[in-house]
Amino acid sequence: MERAASVDATGLAHWIDPNGIVHVVFDRPGEKVNLLSEAVLEELSELIDSVASREDVRGVVFASGKRGNFIAGMDVETIASVTDAFKAAEGARFGQTVFQKIADLPVPSAAMIGGVCLGGGTELVLACTVRVASDAPSVRIGLPETQLGIIPGFGGTQRLPHLVGLVGSLDLILTGKQLDAKRAYRAGLVDLVCPEEYLERETLKLLHKAATGFKRRRPLIARLVESVPPLRHLVLARARKTAAAKASPESYPARSGRSRRSTRRSRSRCRRGSISRPGSSGSSSRRAPPRT
Repeated sequence: MERAASVDATGLAHWIDPNGIVHVVFDRPGEKVNLLSEAVLEELSELIDSVASREDVRGVVFASGKRGNFIAGMDVETIASVTDAFKAAEGARFGQTVFQKIADLPVPSAAMIGGVCLGGGTELVLACTVRVASDAPSVRIGLPETQLGIIPGFGGTQRLPHLVGLVGSLDLILTGKQLDAKRAYRAGLVDLVCPEEYLERETLKLLHKAATGFKRRRPLIARLVESVPPLRHLVLARARKTAAAKASPESYPARSGRSRRSTRRSRSRCRRGSISRPGSSGSSSRRAPPRT
């Protein structure tokens, strides 16, 4: 992998520098933003396999070739094309496998975040050893999937609590909140914020530090909540209550437009008393005839 020697059809470029650092750059051809797709994930999977097998690699840096954008999430056309629950689960498992390969690399990895980093982009950087963000106004980091009636499916729900704690992760996941660089740093989502012009330099410095024993100290409140069962149960109970209050039955789980219309019609009939509500004591859609 020589510098700028390999760029595939998905725009995924990679090279290795003289210090043994592999640079992986997302730059979707002909588009203003980077999006993940099945093809991108397949190319990334093969690349990570290749990197993991090389003895001359000392680290991996993930970056974007687009100013103001890292990865804006999954391609909506890919999401819209999934109409089968089995295929959805299969796609999620594949994404989890690819990002787990990043987490399992024998060398440290770093994400260089210079712009929008959402959904699958955030789940990718969570799999890295360290994360560095620029202080540019365009930087927004988050997991907005719940606003679409779905949940992060590539391992973000498991990795985020280890970084920001249970309270912080529930807040980010359930609300779909997006953080700027400084708020992401305070939350523990990124390890360093620096001026945009120094982003590459500072990312490489932190990657080197990670290779020599970088230690991340988690907030005291996060450690307390996770180590004291009553606190943990209280936090989870409040999260369930908050989520239930905000969630619309017509949006969760995510449905097609036809399914939502069917749900509305069913709820209307429930109000008129013609059928039982789902989950109610009535097991039939019609009232039982009176006994004679």
